[in-house]
Amino acid sequence: MIDRNFKMKIAVELKDFDTYYTLNLACHDLFMKMSGNDQMRKIVTPIKQRLCDFPKRIYIKEWELINCKEHDQIINFIKRGIL
Repeated sequence: MIDRNFKMKIAVELKDFDTYYTLNLACHDLFMKMSGNDQMRKIVTPIKQRLCDFPKRIYIKEWELINCKEHDQIINFIKRGIL
């Protein structure tokens, strides 16, 4: 997970938003899997799949880096046993 988020930051810097998008989806899949909340996954997965049919084509570097920072916070919470 840490590796994916790091690669996302690099992809943003390189303006490789296809890679960023793919890695971001993978991070969210992993967060959901780690939650162990099967009911949430049953609800969120179909919604997420529908949203993925319309991939974002406009990226704002600052927003994407904020997304990475939020992932870092979640990762830190997981490491500390808070989540």
